[in-house]
Amino acid sequence: MGTAADRNRSLFGKVERAFSALADEFGETIYLVRMRGRIISLAGYAKPLEAEGLHPGNAFPIHASAAGKILWSHQPADKIDAELLRPHVKFQDNTHVDPEEIRADLKEARERGFGVHDEEWNKGVFTMALPVFLNRTTPILALGVIASKTRFFERFSRENVFARLSALREKTEALLSED
Repeated sequence: MGTAADRNRSLFGKVERAFSALADEFGETIYLVRMRGRIISLAGYAKPLEAEGLHPGNAFPIHASAAGKILWSHQPADKIDAELLRPHVKFQDNTHVDPEEIRADLKEARERGFGVHDEEWNKGVFTMALPVFLNRTTPILALGVIASKTRFFERFSRENVFARLSALREKTEALLSED
């Protein structure tokens, strides 16, 4: 039957080459997460060969992670309402913990098509994540980049990052839909 870790390893193995290519292009870590119930967990990541790259971590909360924001933004209202009743840790001064602020962040993420973490959990860290639909109306996967904010934006614009991640999402959906 296999464990969740085995399933994640198998899933990420199908897209690892494409993730590694973008990690090398960006010089930053590219990651894939999976949502099961209310938990979002790391399915895999690729660090660049020529740079250190940050680890994406193992928690992706609704209020302080790019992947959490974009995946939760596509959930049914009652599921979001239940999640917003939980306490949320204020990691940094700009971390939103008020349910209405979080709800506004989710609305913004859904409207623009990606979630952002901009120093909300870690100082100096930026992440952008896009949903992966796999022919579903509600995504259970998201892919993203985690980067040193200053270093990253010296080389890339948000528009370019979104375009490159969008291309990776198309490739990921094609690779994962082959089964």
